[in-house]
Formats: sequence, C-alpha cells, structure tokens
Amino acid sequence: MTPCAQRGAARHLTGRRALWYKILTDCHGFFGEEWVFLFFDNQFTEPVPGNGIDGGPEKTGMARFLEILSGEYATVIKVNLLFLLTCLPVITIPLAIFSLHHVSCRMVQGRTAYYWETFRSCWRRAYAAFALTALPLVMSAVGGWFYLQRAGTQPLFFVPFLFCSTIFLVVLLSSGYFYSLMGTDMGVGDCLRLGALLGVGRPLRAVLGALCGYGFTLAGILAFPISLVYLVLVGFSLPSLLSNFFLRTVLRPYVQQRY
Repeated sequence: MTPCAQRGAARHLTGRRALWYKILTDCHGFFGEEWVFLFFDNQFTEPVPGNGIDGGPEKTGMARFLEILSGEYATVIKVNLLFLLTCLPVITIPLAIFSLHHVSCRMVQGRTAYYWETFRSCWRRAYAAFALTALPLVMSAVGGWFYLQRAGTQPLFFVPFLFCSTIFLVVLLSSGYFYSLMGTDMGVGDCLRLGALLGVGRPLRAVLGALCGYGFTLAGILAFPISLVYLVLVGFSLPSLLSNFFLRTVLRPYVQQRY
C-alpha cells in the first residue's frame, strides 16, 4: 500500500484508533508514517496466487509454504508484533492467541485476514477456546506427573496416569483443529467434537502441527535471550503459520464455506 493510500485509509479510522494514529503520526520523524499505519491497517493479506481459489493450480508441499512465506513475510512480522503488543495486558493473551491463529489459518487458506476485527469481536470464542484447551492440558499434565511419581510404589497409579496422558495427547493433537474451527460459524460444541475427531482420526497432520506450533515456540522461549530477535520478529507468527499449513488440507472441507 502506498503512503497516499495509507493516508486515504487512515481517514476511515475512528475513535481511539484515530486518536492514536494522529498522536503517532505527529511523531513522524521517529516512527515513520508507513510503520505507524502498519499497526492500524485492518486488512492484513490478500489471497496468494497458487492456492486453488484464484482458479490456478494449487502448489503443494514446501513449494506452497515458501510461496506463502515469500508473499506474506511482511504480514508474518506484522502479526507477530501485534501479537506481542496485545499480550502486554496479560488478560488479553487468550484474545491474542485466537487472533494469531485465525489470521494464520486464513492466510494458508488464501483468504483475507483481519487481526483487530477478530481481536475485538470474537472475545467470547477466544476465551472459550483458551479455557477448553489450556485448562485440560495443564490439569492433565499435572495429574500425569503426580500419578507417575507414585506409580513406582503403587502400580495402581498407572491407571490414572494413563488416563491423564490420554487426555493430554488428545487435547494436544486436537487443539490446532479446534482453534481453526472456532474461527468459523460453527457452534462451540460442534467445534469441540469435530476437533477431537480430527485430532484422533488424522494424527499425522496433528502431530506435525503440534510440533511446529508448540515445539518451535517453546524452543524459542527456552533459548531466550539468545532468541530475542527471533521471538520479536517471527517467534510466534511463523510457528503458527507453519502449524496451520500442515492442517490446511484436512480443515479445508470444513472451513472453506464457513469463513
């Protein structure tokens, strides 16, 4: 978007967003208008050619991912910065996670993504998705560790340990599908059931998605402060994009007509 187009689009900003835009652009010499508008532009990406939606043949595998990344590298950085910014109040972390995942999912599906609109309007679904994934993961992990410590002296504790481990694995494998489905108009219960079925029924894609989404993010956090630049620029958006890339073909029949 050219600076002229940015100024034209800025006229549509209202309320607090318009106020902050004016304050920051008054500091134009420090921030630069292009960087200021980067945080206030609501539309983040256009469909990338080669996704099958524009009528052309869809590329597959790593070629498709590199095509998305090369066409949307600025968006990946932008969304990562917005994610960090919206995590600062702490209480908004579920909203930030939901918005990040929603933008990533739409990006790999070749659809226009909206971070701020999702952040503002989907807060009920964001907190529901967070509660239905984070709480079972934490509780089952703590329970599994608790029962495993006691299984050495009492073998019967292996039964609740296996139960907690099963819950942890099912939620872990289903969470990526579940979050993507929560971005559609499906009910929460339907998203939960379908996400669990896909997590169990299509585990290979779910494992790859979890390794990228959780593994790369956790590795970056554990490597802090060496990984500071990585975390600030793409440490959260890139793993999310890669995770959703592996899940996209499984999810396409369920989300294509509902976004």
